[in-house]
Amino acid sequence: MWSTILFDLDGTLTDPKVGITKAVAIALEHFGIHEDPDRLTHFIGPPLDESFRLRYQFSEEQIAVGIDTQNGRVKTAGWVEDSGLDFLAFAKQMEAMGVKTIIFTDIDTDGALSGPSFGRLEALQKEVSCQIVASGGVSCNEDLVRLHEMGLYGAIVGKAYYTGQVNLAEAVKQC
Repeated sequence: MWSTILFDLDGTLTDPKVGITKAVAIALEHFGIHEDPDRLTHFIGPPLDESFRLRYQFSEEQIAVGIDTQNGRVKTAGWVEDSGLDFLAFAKQMEAMGVKTIIFTDIDTDGALSGPSFGRLEALQKEVSCQIVASGGVSCNEDLVRLHEMGLYGAIVGKAYYTGQVNLAEAVKQC
């Protein structure tokens, strides 16, 4: 059984409503919650409201906040809009609200296979005590080992896996 559901409704600007609500309904079923997708349209973001957590009684540990940044500033609406917020200040605000896990994406490295934004990840670690998941830029197993050695909670691997540059079985052994 899953212990966490991750939704990025802010990044689904082009997804059809029916696809989003069906995905949410399927995820909820893994928690034993059965909802008609038509009843979930009020949760379609952006952003995913706190009411979702309260309605379905998810704990703070089961909610992760994604912070998507470019040049150190938080981007929203599918990376299109600049929020005007510094990512470190925003992370501290989220921690003050009770957020336990942050998924940090550096837009400039995402899909670039150039390595994660280690400097920004280190700065984030110094500012908050949240669990941090690195997203964007992983290019090889050595990147995953370095992220693990930094003490990060996790890493999201995309393009490096699809192109064969990361061997996940080896990464699990190495980390």
